[in-house]
Amino acid sequence: MVTGLVVTPNGEISIGRERKRLISVMLHKVVVSTLNSRQMSYLRGMLGFCLATEPDFIARMRRKYGNDVVDRVLAFTPPPRAVA
Repeated sequence: MVTGLVVTPNGEISIGRERKRLISVMLHKVVVSTLNSRQMSYLRGMLGFCLATEPDFIARMRRKYGNDVVDRVLAFTPPPRAVA
């Protein structure tokens, strides 16, 4: 593992199995509406990281969960923080 990336035995770059599973679980939680704003922001960052490093994985997630779910996460903007 180098800088959060895994070099596979055939020399390709991957985000790793654990991260893929976490992203899949979080996308399922988007479908059932159980993610809070902080988790949605984290997932958005992870999907952006995947788009840059392993776009085939994002394509699989689009087929599994639908374009609308993935696009909703990628377009997510957290609400403004309250100023005390």
